[in-house]
Amino acid sequence: MNYSTNSKCTISADHLPQVGIRLIIKDDIALLREWKNHNQASFFHNQEISKTQQECWFSAYLEREDDYMFIACLNDSFRFGCLGCRYTNDKEWDIYNVINGDKSTRRKGYMAAALKSLISFCNCRPHAKISLNVLDTNPAQY
Repeated sequence: MNYSTNSKCTISADHLPQVGIRLIIKDDIALLREWKNHNQASFFHNQEISKTQQECWFSAYLEREDDYMFIACLNDSFRFGCLGCRYTNDKEWDIYNVINGDKSTRRKGYMAAALKSLISFCNCRPHAKISLNVLDTNPAQY
């Protein structure tokens, strides 16, 4: 797998080759905002995000080192979710903002495949702990 930060690089899951992840681009941020606002009760930051707030977040995201937000896609084009990871000062990966935004792809193993690809990406830093926090109210944990 190629772990370049080039947004056109798609990392594919070995067991579901039609599922891949790629870094977000500006054209993705409206969809990310829609997914986050639709699922806001499942996240620590659970207030409505405005277009301006999303644009500010994206600008700040582009400036941060070791913070990666990916789009999960089917067949390199159908965007169905997102997931992020950031390497912290504690020398560990924090996985965050995991959203399966398209109901038609739920419970089919696609997001699990995307997460496996993300974990493979995180493993490029050997011996780094990987963590993920999920709210009790998030239906994804069931």
